[in-house]
Formats: sequence, C-alpha cells, structure tokens
Amino acid sequence: MARLIPAAPLQGSPPEVIRLFHLLKRLPDDVTVSQRLPALHGTGPDFWLTRADRALFLAVSPATPQEAQRAGQLDLFGGETRPIGEAEAARL
Repeated sequence: MARLIPAAPLQGSPPEVIRLFHLLKRLPDDVTVSQRLPALHGTGPDFWLTRADRALFLAVSPATPQEAQRAGQLDLFGGETRPIGEAEAARL
C-alpha cells in the first residue's frame, strides 16, 4: 500500500478526487502520494506521486463518460464546447 499524505482525503474534495485517492492507495509501498491543499497552494495539480527519483503530477477531470464520448465528435450545432482536460492542463 502506498504512503499517503494526508492519510485520508481532504474534507470537501470532489467525488472524483476521493475515488482516485482510494485507488492510489493500492500502489506499491515505495510510492508516496500527496494530495495538494488547495486552500494553501491555490490552483495546481490534485496529486503528486513520487517514487525513487521520479515524480508524476495528476489533475482530476470531472468529465463523465458521456462528455468524453461527445468531445470526440464534431459539434454539428455550433454549441460552445471546451475540450476535455483543458482546464486541468492549465492547472498543471
């Protein structure tokens, strides 16, 4: 089980972030997972993972499977659509 900092998801985190937090617990023992404190650090990645001399930053998207499927299709009616992951990429 990975080492998590903090040991429990932050109160008030979106459901997507909490689900990923519980999935990240299953990583190997030599992985450290840190959840960013948004109140202290402003915008940025939701998690960062470290293992040996490597790091990975993760931003969680609230997109549903239906939104992800529609994002790959052309917009026939001229509605304004924002590419999935654009806001998350900006946070990173």
